[in-house]
Formats: sequence, C-alpha cells, structure tokens
Amino acid sequence: MKRGAQVAMCVWLAAALGCTTTTGDDGNSGRDAYPEGPYGLDEGDVIEPHSFTTADGGALSLEDLFADVDNKLLLLSTGAGWCTACRDEQPALQELADNHGADGLVVLVTLFEDNNTDVPDTAFVQSWIDQYTLTIPVVLDADFEMAVYYDPTLTPMNMIVELDTMEILRISTGFDQSAIEAIIDAKL
Repeated sequence: MKRGAQVAMCVWLAAALGCTTTTGDDGNSGRDAYPEGPYGLDEGDVIEPHSFTTADGGALSLEDLFADVDNKLLLLSTGAGWCTACRDEQPALQELADNHGADGLVVLVTLFEDNNTDVPDTAFVQSWIDQYTLTIPVVLDADFEMAVYYDPTLTPMNMIVELDTMEILRISTGFDQSAIEAIIDAKL
C-alpha cells in the first residue's frame, strides 16, 4: 500500500473509531519516546522527565503525561502546605482543568512541604486533594525537584509545558490566571 493510501486509511480508521493520534513524517506516533536532552531549566528548554509520588504511593512521571497523545499542554503548579497563595489557587487550577481538560490540558500539582515546612507524606497529599475536592493529579515532590526552576521563596511556581515537545513555554511565580489562560487559549 502506498504512503498516501496508508495515511488515508489511518485517518479513516481514526474517524471511524472516534480516536486520533499524532503521527510524524515516518508514519509513527510522534510521541514514542520522551525527548532526549540536553534538558534545561529555562523557557524554551526541554524539561527533564521528573517523577513524583502519588497519594496512593504510586509513581507519576512527566514521561507518563508525555506518552498520552491526548495530552497537549501541561500546567504544572508547585506548592507547599504553608503557602497561602498555593492554597488560594487550587480552585482556579481545578476550574482550568474542568474547562480545558477535554481539549488536552493536564494540570499537575506538586507539593514539596507540608504546613510545618517538613517534607510531606502521601497522607498530606491525600488531605490536600480532599480539602480542595481536586480531581487533578496532586503528587509529592519529596526531593523538591522543581526547586531548580525558580526561587522557592516565591512559591507557587506555575510552569506551562508543550507536551508534544516537552518544551517549557512559561515559568512564573505567583498565579497570573489571565496570562495562563491566554497561553492555554493560544495553544489548545
């Protein structure tokens, strides 16, 4: 079968089955393997495939989010239990996920300290989820891997990552909802 016919058949099958996939010039999924380094810490760089612990003790990595071709854009918010601004943004983060999740937005909250500035445990992560009635993933960043991307005294940090390339599009401290929404609207 010629390449054009293969692509047409693939498009037809995807439409018939109600699913889509991202394909590269070689006809394979454009997201078969997490992008290789060099990894960086700034806007325009590829983010390292960090891994975190879920409330149930499992693992969730950026590689997992990358592997799902339905995911298009990641809003990663890093916070701490003692951080009032981090707490205040939780309903807005959930609302963004509710409004744009079907379009490919993934919102991920990482927690690096509890209310007493100690490393949180999975019970604290679960209590955070319960307190804010979150359906978005909330994970434990026990080694505070996200600290290298910003000044941790300015928590929360919000990062937007293009999931097709794992390129960091924006890193900001605080929560500028209108700027975040503008990027989401432009990218999805």
